[in-house]
Amino acid sequence: MPEKPPIALILFSNELDRFLPMVEKERKVIEEALEHYDDSNRMKVIARSSVSVEEVFRLFSRYRGRIVLFHFAGHSGGEGLQFNKNFKDAELGKAIGLAELFRREASEGLLQLVFLNGCSTRSQLELLKETGIPSVISTRHPVDDQRALQFAKQFYRALANADQEQPFKELQTLDDAFKQAVAYLKSLYPLNVQKMERGVAFGFGTEEKEPWVLYSRNPYWTLSFEMAGDSKSFDELLVKQLIEAVQPFLHEDKTVESRIRQRHDEALLLFKRGIMEKSLRYLQEAKKQAEQYECFTLLVDILNLELQHELASLGTIEAPYSHFEGLHREKEVVLEKLALETEAQHIRDLAFILYRTANTQGIERTLKQLMELKSRAFLQQPGKFSSFRAKLFFHHSWGLIHTVENINPTLTFSHHLKALELWDRHPIFKKEYPRLYKLNLFNYLSIRHSYRDYSDFEAVLNKAQEIESRTIVDKTSDFHDTYHYRLLYLMNTGSYEEALSLVEELEEKISDLTRQKYPLRKNKLITLYYNISILLFVIERYDEALEWIQKLRKEIQKSTATRQDIQYFAYILKLLIQFEKGEANQLDYREPYIKKLLRDNDMLSEFDEMVLTHIRRLNKSSLASEDHKLYQAMLRDIESSEKKFKKVRGREEVKLWVKSKLSERKMTDILKEEFGQ
Repeated sequence: MPEKPPIALILFSNELDRFLPMVEKERKVIEEALEHYDDSNRMKVIARSSVSVEEVFRLFSRYRGRIVLFHFAGHSGGEGLQFNKNFKDAELGKAIGLAELFRREASEGLLQLVFLNGCSTRSQLELLKETGIPSVISTRHPVDDQRALQFAKQFYRALANADQEQPFKELQTLDDAFKQAVAYLKSLYPLNVQKMERGVAFGFGTEEKEPWVLYSRNPYWTLSFEMAGDSKSFDELLVKQLIEAVQPFLHEDKTVESRIRQRHDEALLLFKRGIMEKSLRYLQEAKKQAEQYECFTLLVDILNLELQHELASLGTIEAPYSHFEGLHREKEVVLEKLALETEAQHIRDLAFILYRTANTQGIERTLKQLMELKSRAFLQQPGKFSSFRAKLFFHHSWGLIHTVENINPTLTFSHHLKALELWDRHPIFKKEYPRLYKLNLFNYLSIRHSYRDYSDFEAVLNKAQEIESRTIVDKTSDFHDTYHYRLLYLMNTGSYEEALSLVEELEEKISDLTRQKYPLRKNKLITLYYNISILLFVIERYDEALEWIQKLRKEIQKSTATRQDIQYFAYILKLLIQFEKGEANQLDYREPYIKKLLRDNDMLSEFDEMVLTHIRRLNKSSLASEDHKLYQAMLRDIESSEKKFKKVRGREEVKLWVKSKLSERKMTDILKEEFGQ
């Protein structure tokens, strides 16, 4: 039983110049609606008038982890909520700062509902959705003071069952209470809004929709709380209400795994409370989904709980010996499948590590690791597959191995295509894991790009863009990947004007997402900045290329361990640009410094060392004929390195630059010729 009751924090602000007469009445009607909760020690109602920003933070600190409901009434707007600096003067509580308070309470505490009963708080709703708050009520446009009072009154009286003789029995849900309040106002007023008062700025609206909007991931939430310190036992209704209360905290992402885990946890909770029939029904629902989506880890937990159920009802089971034997055999099969899938993932991870480190650890060591990896039993026995994920890991592993070997591009493409075909044969997985499917599409584009084959590039990219992003993290990742591959496609097919337009669009998008506090990934930003630098280098806009390299360096400084291959080659790219700009004095001391820097950090590949050596020689050369021989030697070395390993950061760009020097043509002209433009 809880030692202290949860908190309903009801805050109000006002000011002399724009006094809202209904705010104090709103405080009274909300306190009256919730008073039976306060009286029974189920929920403590704390109401404050004329609060300052400092007081808000003090209350959140004092009652940290206990605030279940937050209500604000007063002047507000898209930028934040207006509080009272003192009795006469007002101050604005910025939406971003307040959202951090709500984020903490939603993730660490009990916060279920934020109700902003002010003017035009809809824009704040988008920010609050990202904090993880299960439910938010906000306003689309300015609100009349009298109607705001009536809406709040009807909503809280419905939610708290305040007009019933037994208020804690058959409680109304959040969704029902909201609909009842809306219906009440519709019966009294037309939907358009006039005489706006609850706003930071006054105005008139022509909205045809009701002002209030409800966002909720848990619309069935109710005000079902135990009395603090009460010792009464749980009954089935209380267990049901308890499950509904914890749902948004435990399973916010709503993936199939979280839904299965949710049903299992509910079944376990009911089992512990002796509600066996309902527990078993929930367990069978979870088992059916776990089998359908091959969630073997969850299946093991489900079977363990199923065995506990059978043990608890041992006296009612016919032929218990064979029954338990069958359940244990079923568990053994699931464990075998889980072991195989785990091994498949292990091999895929090793292949990926080899793919990312092959350039810096030496040829002999890489070849040895390749041979060891290829000899793994899992990669030699494709007929032993038992799950969708194991097959996917198989093709991913071989695709990475063939990429590192750089012997037969056809085999590389083949395994990536088979992975995509596997998704097509399992539409339920494609529907349930859209982001993972998109990653496979982007991986295919990455391989196409590495071999400079753009034959179906745009079609696959468009296919990936058509798949809807589900979460803010997915939206951010999709933004990174889409712009990354779109830019690569335009750069490598000679569409330079379109690529430059995309860069301008990209700058605006990054600025907008940063302002909205989207979780932009540093490694992805660094990659984008690098590709933009390469674009500007290729079209010979060297000063702009240096600006983007500087932006890249700033991002790297925020996360020094991110994309080391890019951050170290950026030094070499800058050196090439300085060579083009005729800054010989810079090269004399920067070339040995860069070589030492890369060597000290174990990032000096054979290719990097070769490029730095040739740049030093070119910088010292004073004859055109000698330069030509040096460029020829450099091209031979680059082409020789291609026979060893394909994946070397910057090789294609340097090779293009050397070709332009030998032919005395622009890099863009050479690219257009290579792609038949």
